Amino acid sequence: VASHQGIVESFTAPGLDVQSLAVDDSIGNNNGSIDPGEPVRITVTLTNPWRSASKNVASATATLTTATAGVTISDGSSTYGAIPAQGSAAGDVFQFSVPLAATCGQSIRFTITSTSSLGVKAVDFQFRVGAPSGTSAPVTYTRTPGAPLAIQDNRPRGVIDSQTITDDFEIADLN
Repeated sequence: VASHQGIVESFTAPGLDVQSLAVDDSIGNNNGSIDPGEPVRITVTLTNPWRSASKNVASATATLTTATAGVTISDGSSTYGAIPAQGSAAGDVFQFSVPLAATCGQSIRFTITSTSSLGVKAVDFQFRVGAPSGTSAPVTYTRTPGAPLAIQDNRPRGVIDSQTITDDFEIADLN
């Protein structure tokens, strides 16, 4: 094994994975986007990654939690029927409300925790408030190092420099 490689053992068996998330705002303004002050339903489809029939799941449950201030979860539990190995199933809907003070583009973060015979598994995900319009000017970040960066001989990777970005905008293009 080379000095930059390593071998480790993992004793974590996979639980149920989140296959998809479907957003339904029909109890709000029904425009297909998550808007401030709007109640929203989501349907989470779980999938069983195992190949062996001995890992079939007879039933499962999931809970929805959030760490985003102001988001109210009114239905945070879902039940699932049987999920065979390599199969998937959609549970009943979760429901939450977005605060009126939420701003367009703001991230709202959630965790889905599934419990089944395969164990407990938590998956984090996020939604954005509002609909992307694509009409805003792009945000460009630039950085000028304090001193010129010297390129050293016999260094195949070149020079390394970094820039910290503190916002949470989605990156559309990185050049």
